[in-house]
Amino acid sequence: MKNSFRAFALTAATLVALGAAPAAAPAAPDNGNNTSALKARMEMRRVWSDHATLTRQYIVSAASDNPDTEALAKRVQQNADDLANTLGQYYSDGVRARLSTLFRMHATLFSDAVTMAKTNEKDEMSSVQDKLEMNGRETIAFLCSLNPRWDEATLRGEFEQHVNRENDELTAHVQQGGLGDLVASDEAQKQIVELADMLSSGIERQFPDRFVAN
Repeated sequence: MKNSFRAFALTAATLVALGAAPAAAPAAPDNGNNTSALKARMEMRRVWSDHATLTRQYIVSAASDNPDTEALAKRVQQNADDLANTLGQYYSDGVRARLSTLFRMHATLFSDAVTMAKTNEKDEMSSVQDKLEMNGRETIAFLCSLNPRWDEATLRGEFEQHVNRENDELTAHVQQGGLGDLVASDEAQKQIVELADMLSSGIERQFPDRFVAN
């Protein structure tokens, strides 16, 4: 297994649109009295946590051929737009559109990866993973071209950890189940908050005037 973009994450905290119970909200980061920064960080955490939860829900449903698999796939695509909107609001409509395309492609490729993992089609899985890696690197490069406050190597490393956690979760559920499956899911949820906070930190440093302390 390559230590890179292996099975893009599609994750996070609520499935209200599907009638599922919402997950507990992440703990608030320490931003002192800077209410605007706090709100922005919590929103970033929310959409990425949704990304993690949806990934988990999709893995479980697709692996068992549950009837809600298609609905979950659509919700994952909607979350890709949510991620694009949350990041793109600081830049332009063109940036939103480009990020939406990149995140939606990740979602589509991850769906393919789940199918390959279910049927243990190793050759096909390798091809999908190569596409995911290429797409992931393109996404990171694009993000870092927008914001010099994000170090490309550091952000790429954080994304790689995120995708590795997602890949671990997929493998654990399909091949093992039980406690290992739950541990992998918990690790994916914890790591996604780190990624969200890294993105928020770069945005706050790039646009300090938008996050003036109260």
